[in-house]
Amino acid sequence: MLTWLRSRSRPGKTAAALYGSIVTQARIPEFYTRAGVPDTMEGRFSVISVHMFLALERIRSEGANGDELARALLESFVTDIDDNMREIGIGDMGVPRRVKKAAAALHEQMEAYRAAVAESSDTQLTAAIARYIVVQDGVGQPSVVAAYVRRASSHLAQQPWGEIEAGRITFPPF
Repeated sequence: MLTWLRSRSRPGKTAAALYGSIVTQARIPEFYTRAGVPDTMEGRFSVISVHMFLALERIRSEGANGDELARALLESFVTDIDDNMREIGIGDMGVPRRVKKAAAALHEQMEAYRAAVAESSDTQLTAAIARYIVVQDGVGQPSVVAAYVRRASSHLAQQPWGEIEAGRITFPPF
């Protein structure tokens, strides 16, 4: 209801820019061609979720400095999910329930990815990717996405906080 007001705040503007970068990265064709993620709503949601995880982990690594930005980024995600559901014709009564499910799915995936990334081996990360990212049979493998997540996590850890705080986040090539 007041998203227009939040989007005008500094954290809201920064979060909108960060979310735009996340969605842009999630749309690169290699996720759908090389990794085998289906180019469907569910497939795109899962790739956006991976990038939300990566961005939020980097933001949260800044401690209290990143709390407001992390919250605003999550609000951008929820607003986008809400808008997309309405755009595809889901009725007003069904949208809140489905948005809650999407937010819960993001939270569940983030917990699994967080635990998996903390491990030195890629076994747990590959298993988490296999569980949450639908990969088309015979087209790709979860290990390809897991390797990307490892590279992206290291890449984001090297980005200066000032850049991210200004709304500029970059992901490595797939």
